Amino acid sequence: MTKDNAKKNVLIADDSYTNRVLLKKIFSSNYNVFEAENGQEAIDIIDKEEVSICLLDITMPILNGYDVLKHIRDTNKTADIATVVITANDDTESQIKALDLGAADFVIKPFNTTSIQKRISNLVARQELYRISHENTILEMKVKQQEELLRVSHIDDKSGLYNKSAFCHYAAERIQGDKDTLY
Repeated sequence: MTKDNAKKNVLIADDSYTNRVLLKKIFSSNYNVFEAENGQEAIDIIDKEEVSICLLDITMPILNGYDVLKHIRDTNKTADIATVVITANDDTESQIKALDLGAADFVIKPFNTTSIQKRISNLVARQELYRISHENTILEMKVKQQEELLRVSHIDDKSGLYNKSAFCHYAAERIQGDKDTLY
């Protein structure tokens, strides 16, 4: 299976068993789902697996969701994980703190199944567009480098004309391609 066709990995980090089961049921048909019941388990999974999306509760034992967000933000390998905070804390301060730490979205419990599915599918679509855009930028840079190498290897710096090697190459191509003309 190619990377484009492979199921994305989703991490559900919530100390509530019921929430993890519900979220796993929602997402397991379209995603590979990992579960963590505390912040440390979440970090361990994030460091081992290629996680695309993290559904993250703020209030968890051992390490809380803010600690996980800091880890994701501060680790180059994991900085592109899209994190959706799911929490019962409906206060603006918690939301702003999570967003400041890099959360992509914020969902208040109890959540609407359809709404959370749409939020995640939109995040995955944005990640894919970003990935494609990034790959295109890299390809464009490689093409420009190749063009510059070709130019440098074929053009004389002082005259701006073909160098001897390039002239002989293109002249031979022209003669081979036009055998009816006498040169």
